[in-house]
Amino acid sequence: MKYCKRCVLNDKSPGVIIDQSGLCNVCRQWDKQASILTNYPELQAQFKEKMEQSKGKFSYDVLVGMSGGKDGVYVAYALKKIYGLKVLAITADYGFMPNDFAKENVARIVQALGIDHQYITLPPSLVQKLIGGYLNFPTNISPCHMCTTVLGSALAYKLAVDMKIPKLLTGLDRGQLFAKIHLSHVQQRVQNWLSDFDSSKEKEEATKILNKLHRYFGNLGLSGDEKQLVLPSLLQLQELEQTPELVNYFVFHPYDEEEIKNTIARELGWQRPSNDQRRGHFDCELKTAAACAATQLGLGERLAFELSVDIREGKIERDMALEIIQKGIEENKQIASPYQKVESVLGIPAKKFEQKLKRLSRIAPLYSLITNLLLRIFGQNKWTEKLIFLIRPH
Repeated sequence: MKYCKRCVLNDKSPGVIIDQSGLCNVCRQWDKQASILTNYPELQAQFKEKMEQSKGKFSYDVLVGMSGGKDGVYVAYALKKIYGLKVLAITADYGFMPNDFAKENVARIVQALGIDHQYITLPPSLVQKLIGGYLNFPTNISPCHMCTTVLGSALAYKLAVDMKIPKLLTGLDRGQLFAKIHLSHVQQRVQNWLSDFDSSKEKEEATKILNKLHRYFGNLGLSGDEKQLVLPSLLQLQELEQTPELVNYFVFHPYDEEEIKNTIARELGWQRPSNDQRRGHFDCELKTAAACAATQLGLGERLAFELSVDIREGKIERDMALEIIQKGIEENKQIASPYQKVESVLGIPAKKFEQKLKRLSRIAPLYSLITNLLLRIFGQNKWTEKLIFLIRPH
């Protein structure tokens, strides 16, 4: 196994290539775009302009997702206190996320900020179809992509369409946003995020995505009525005066985790968990299962990708990042019965889930080797990038 000399990525991760100089392809791609992605005066001016375009024209200026963790809370705080926007905060409650501690934080923040807030709840049977169905797929071992990227985004977008809210803000941090900037589809996303808003183009793109989600959710066994609970209707979308724009706050603003925690604790009464740690996630009961599964699979830690962004931005030293990763791996290996929550929450037998992990872990080294070999030969294209996500470790 070979590590990048600058960050903490290694060539066991599908899609990560270390060149002869010892630098990984993720670092090289970051270097190509860093001058744009860290020009904060210009980026913040662009963000302010985006917000001003629709400020005061609708019942709410922005909708922001807030699970009770640090990032969503800080974004809600910044939108209200710094940018003076009328905010609607939403929390998707799946029964396992957010947990009770995170819900208490949500209540504190809503009261301290004086903003409106809604919980979005789904029938447990529908949650099992969506997230349980995703996790039952032979090569998916973590619910995080389905839970946050797919389902969370769909629910937020549905509410934005239903309530005619022009801006949809996420609290994804720079580690999450730029972790895989070496991939072409991520580079395209970044380009879209930084482009001027065009409502007609946004509506066209949203229509394509919604059509795909309708088909995908149908494949997971959702009925037409169940789809209506999680997806906006295409007719509603077409009739909107302004298509909701998805905006990632930390694309346009610097990210300092400790400063963010201190600010929201001081200003809003946000509470840290007793086991607080850098890039920790305490708001979900399935996080431990997801982290342990990634460690057992051995195709690279999600934490490594996120910490590598911190290293590139000068927020943490490489040696400290390696210590954090190794400590997490050792702790995960010591957890007894880490997959019981998968069984009790999603109805997937823990033994069956463990067996799937064992099968995947046996083929993981060869899978990674072949994937990276094909990338070296053919370069990155839509087919080699599909191969990278054939097995999803996080």
